[in-house]
Amino acid sequence: MNRLKKIKHYNIAIVQKPGLMHKESFFKIDEIDIVAENEWLWCLGTMHFATIAKGSQYGTTSRKIDKPSISFQMNDKVWGSNIEYNLYTFKTKRPSTIRKEIKKAVDEKFGFFMELDLSFIK
Repeated sequence: MNRLKKIKHYNIAIVQKPGLMHKESFFKIDEIDIVAENEWLWCLGTMHFATIAKGSQYGTTSRKIDKPSISFQMNDKVWGSNIEYNLYTFKTKRPSTIRKEIKKAVDEKFGFFMELDLSFIK
């Protein structure tokens, strides 16, 4: 019997101002089964069978192995103001490295005007 490979999913939300959905900041690390793969992609055992590109040169998917995705929503009535960080990797990522990546992305996007409390990323 073949054992399924697993991939780590780092999922972080930093909520500055909650919207109608009252979303709160969180830091989660999940291990997800890889249920299928080909030369370019891994297919994950998630509800919608998310795909991860094996390298930056493969696929049109926004999810790439070892490349964090950082997105921003500001002053949205439903979701409020928040920052989301997603990373799929086989490696263990240090919380201090994640904090630095988020801080750098925020500084590049908004300058030094936005103060963040990242102390919950442990």
